Amino acid sequence: MLIAQLSDLHVCAPEVLYHGLIDSNEMLVRAIDSVLELDLRPDFVVITGDVTADGLPEEYEHACALLGRLPMPWYVIPGNHDKREAFRQAFRGLGFLPETGPLNYAVSLGNLNLVALDSTDDCSHAGSLDDQTLLWLEDALLSFEGRPALVVMHHPPFSCGISYLDAYGCVDGEKLAGLIGRHRGIEAVLCGHVHRSIVRKWANTLAMSAPSTASEIALRLSPLATPASFSAPVGYLLHMWSPVNGLVTHLVRSGLALDPLPFF
Repeated sequence: MLIAQLSDLHVCAPEVLYHGLIDSNEMLVRAIDSVLELDLRPDFVVITGDVTADGLPEEYEHACALLGRLPMPWYVIPGNHDKREAFRQAFRGLGFLPETGPLNYAVSLGNLNLVALDSTDDCSHAGSLDDQTLLWLEDALLSFEGRPALVVMHHPPFSCGISYLDAYGCVDGEKLAGLIGRHRGIEAVLCGHVHRSIVRKWANTLAMSAPSTASEIALRLSPLATPASFSAPVGYLLHMWSPVNGLVTHLVRSGLALDPLPFF
């Protein structure tokens, strides 16, 4: 099974630039083109939050139009730049979002289960997981205990070492680690938010974040670092899963060279 993970799309209304500087819409088009040009197409695509720049209806309308180019099933979760009810309305036709409450859901993808968590907080750009979500997650994991699963959420539940990102991390990471660590079969926790590819051994599994299709946040590790971002080549993660080998993940970059060179 192949799973493409796109993240932090920050789709704007047509002809509008993200932060007035980056054509995030065109970057998403390039990312989708790259996915479709892979020699083996993914079985499905998961999008780990910040689908839009500001959660506006016209942004969701445009995001749906762009993502509609994907011929395979795709699954979305909200991020801190999304608006929960606008998100629910925009994607309700996909059939997996709940009608009320946090946008948590679980779907079976053949031999693999996808468990999606809503880590958004209406009052903050930081992430949180309310008691309702944690209870729901416990029940979901118990329902397929021991069978392989991917947990997806927007905010990484761990510190990444970049101070201006960690200030807006998931405040309930330790609670989640305790819950995740008690269950077998969780292949990985897939996240977005930090606009970088980061991997950490965490809660008896792996937690990893995908790059943004729109921009890359600067790697500045000083506690006093000034926040900054770059306009980088389109990036996303490609997860290969099988019952024999488990999960193998590749970072895919598009636009680095015009043609492949005949060596490796």
